[in-house]
Amino acid sequence: MLRTCLILTIFRAVNIIAFYVGKPFYRYRRLQGNPFMPILQVLIAAIRKRNLLCPSNPASMSENFQGRLLSHTSRLRFLDNAAIVEENNIEQKDSQWRSATVTRVEETKLILNVIPIWLTSLVVGVCTANHTVKQAAAMNLKINNSFKIPPASMESVSAFGTIICPNI
Repeated sequence: MLRTCLILTIFRAVNIIAFYVGKPFYRYRRLQGNPFMPILQVLIAAIRKRNLLCPSNPASMSENFQGRLLSHTSRLRFLDNAAIVEENNIEQKDSQWRSATVTRVEETKLILNVIPIWLTSLVVGVCTANHTVKQAAAMNLKINNSFKIPPASMESVSAFGTIICPNI
């Protein structure tokens, strides 16, 4: 038991050191506005342009984004229509609801590719929460005579404890 705690403590210390050594190399960008708005704009632009033929050359698509650039991928090609520059509507090219950049489209593709992972992780989370509630139902949850912790809230008590004391 003592050996296991010592090994876990050493790994925790190595993780903390690695975190602080690598912290200057992290890219951090402050959030500006609603993070779901660009995704919604790409989806709406792709729906509006669903009847257009997507060019085989992504260089003919809109790209005037000031931030980091993502290269074009072939997955979820239906979203590529959002980046097509319409020649008959050049004056509306600057509208974010009519046209999106290739980078914005690729960011949306990345988010949509993560959704299956979230959904499969949801099953594991539900099973874990169910197990925690069943275990808590068998515990003595009385704090004093007038207060008893509900078994369903034990998962949040565990999360709160982890936030308060992360190094234990």
